[in-house]
Amino acid sequence: MARKKRKRHYRKASKPGSPPGLLPTEGKSPARLEVLAFTPEHVHAISPANIKQIAEIEERHDVVWINVDGANDADLLLQLAGRYGLHALSLEDVMNTHQRAKFESFESYNFCVLRMFTNRTDSEQLSIFHSGKTVITIQERAGDCLSPLRKRIENKAGHVRLRGSDYLLYAIIDSILDHYFPILEEIEDQLAALDDEIASENTLSIDTVHRLRRELTDVRKWLRPHREMVSQIQRNENNIRPETQVFLKDCHDHVTQLSEGIDHCLENCNILRDYHFNRASSKANEVMKTLTIISTIFIPLSFLAGVFGMNFQHLPGLDWQNGFAILSLVMLTISGGMLAWFYRRGWFR
Repeated sequence: MARKKRKRHYRKASKPGSPPGLLPTEGKSPARLEVLAFTPEHVHAISPANIKQIAEIEERHDVVWINVDGANDADLLLQLAGRYGLHALSLEDVMNTHQRAKFESFESYNFCVLRMFTNRTDSEQLSIFHSGKTVITIQERAGDCLSPLRKRIENKAGHVRLRGSDYLLYAIIDSILDHYFPILEEIEDQLAALDDEIASENTLSIDTVHRLRRELTDVRKWLRPHREMVSQIQRNENNIRPETQVFLKDCHDHVTQLSEGIDHCLENCNILRDYHFNRASSKANEVMKTLTIISTIFIPLSFLAGVFGMNFQHLPGLDWQNGFAILSLVMLTISGGMLAWFYRRGWFR
């Protein structure tokens, strides 16, 4: 069976050696805009056709969440940059979707990059701009894990509508990190099932262990930078209020808990893999021991057969009437004695 080709994580949109901040012109695809604006009293959701409509919505609401499905629309990104003063280097990071999680603070906005997992094997980059009352999220493609957060806003559940845009930034980060937990729990359940198979002495699938270990390595690689990112947001005072920084401590705890859980699962994978190799080696040793016992028993028998099979005319015992029976009895006695000695030594246990 051919092994499935792994997806490359590093796919640079601009050519190597290009000037910094240069947006690629090839492979552009139109993006889709969605706006969710709200106040403590009401919510307004719309899919505007242009940036001008967003400006009108911002005037009537306390917090505006702009979501962009598609990170390859350079024209739309430039329009957003012109309105909110986004730096060209930030736009380049948005389009080059291999960035590690990070936080950067500029004069007029904050910029975050996160890795969002939609399932165990599929992840995408989520870029967040936070400027004043506006939060802009830019995804690689449509579909995300933020639907529960949108429902909370629409149903006025929780405190999102009662707080500012910095709390919305926290809520988005917290929702993305929370979706790491089901992935980790699913892998933990599979490892527990594999451990139960070992306890029942069933055959362990080393391919499954290797696949789980590879998935955990990928998740750990994308998750680990989030701890530093959350710490930087906590220390930042640009548009992040102290009352929101308290909630960010919870995000930091989640990243720490996830990192420790992944390390524990990787350790279990290594234990299962070592057990598989030790068990295979033990089985090989059992086979070698059996072959050694058989070979050892037949060594003296081969010697006797070789001695009495020599082509000499005057060989003692050749003219005995019961010579073959006596030789066979001697061979059986030697074999039985050796087997009894091996048993007393514990070779058959």
